[in-house]
Amino acid sequence: MDGGGPFPDARQTLLLRAALDTGDGARAAWERFLAGGGRVEDLDDGSYRLLPQVYRNLEFCEVGGEAMIKLRGVYRHAWYRNQVLLRGAGSLVRALQQVDVDVMALKGAAVAALYPGGLATRPMNDVDLLVAPDHVERAVDVLQAQGFAMDGEFPFAVARRIRHAVPFRRDGLEIDLHWHLLAQGGDDRDVWRRARASTLAGTELLVPAPEDQLLHTCVHGLGFFPAPVRWVADAVLIIRSDEGVEWDILVEQARARDVTVAMAHALRYLRDELGAAVPPAVIGGLARSPASPTSRLAHRVASRRAGLPRWAVYLAYWDRYRRRERASGRRPSALGYASFVAATRGLPHRRAVVGEIVGNTLKVARSSTRMVGARVRGGRISGAR
Repeated sequence: MDGGGPFPDARQTLLLRAALDTGDGARAAWERFLAGGGRVEDLDDGSYRLLPQVYRNLEFCEVGGEAMIKLRGVYRHAWYRNQVLLRGAGSLVRALQQVDVDVMALKGAAVAALYPGGLATRPMNDVDLLVAPDHVERAVDVLQAQGFAMDGEFPFAVARRIRHAVPFRRDGLEIDLHWHLLAQGGDDRDVWRRARASTLAGTELLVPAPEDQLLHTCVHGLGFFPAPVRWVADAVLIIRSDEGVEWDILVEQARARDVTVAMAHALRYLRDELGAAVPPAVIGGLARSPASPTSRLAHRVASRRAGLPRWAVYLAYWDRYRRRERASGRRPSALGYASFVAATRGLPHRRAVVGEIVGNTLKVARSSTRMVGARVRGGRISGAR
């Protein structure tokens, strides 16, 4: 389980400020980024995906220079790529609507609908679409009829039981089909009730209300498999949107879904580091909310900057499994959990889970032993000198 955690490092923070600050603040952040050796060609994927927004913001601030020429090229490519993606997805959305399947855009497509120029400044590798759980089979039928094939290691029936979304692909176009807003599951009926009508690339569809969009962005961004730094920029844009966030609803939803720890952490970071206008009472209310021990531990592991240990993935599976069982009115059990992990990992049966856990534990033990041995040998060699 690789990754540096969900929060930006110093260089990424400069890019975020260049993309989000106004006037002198954006200009100063960009100059510090360049003075510190920052180059467009050397960026990680998450940082690179900020560049179209950096360009749009710096252009508004009348910043010039050779680097802006490169940024303009990235900006134009993002516009073209997003047009291709959304127009390809548009025919699918219309086909779904023709069979009475309501469709809601998530992630990049939803954020792009919030503000002028969003289609150019919010790069996307895929299009995320949410359908109601009762419409999932009908949606899959439409996807397959349009030539999309599910990209996964097990059948859709299994994926639906253990996941909240799956990717479908056709000729370079990827659609992530969701039937739950969050990986943790939960009741999304109020999300559908609050959804707003929007238009993207000529296609009419729904987008989440700002409070639901912010919840999704932050919880996904601080998950076990964290999104790149893009989640920070998305969250700030959502908070600044003209529609505004209904903070009471956000707090209520975070409590209902047992994600208050992650939301408090995310909003505190956005306020303190990026100056996002988050009311102090909201962060305080989230921090004081009851939270299950599992959700607290899961967030503590997921929000580490260092790579996650091998055992952490099993905690992620337990957190998701027990949430799904309780949402369905069932009591979590050890055997049920083993079956869930086996299905998730593509193992032949739940007994194989024990073998996998033991195998990973032995790998960690052997690796630790080798490290200790190397340190001892290094100390002896150093002493001999």
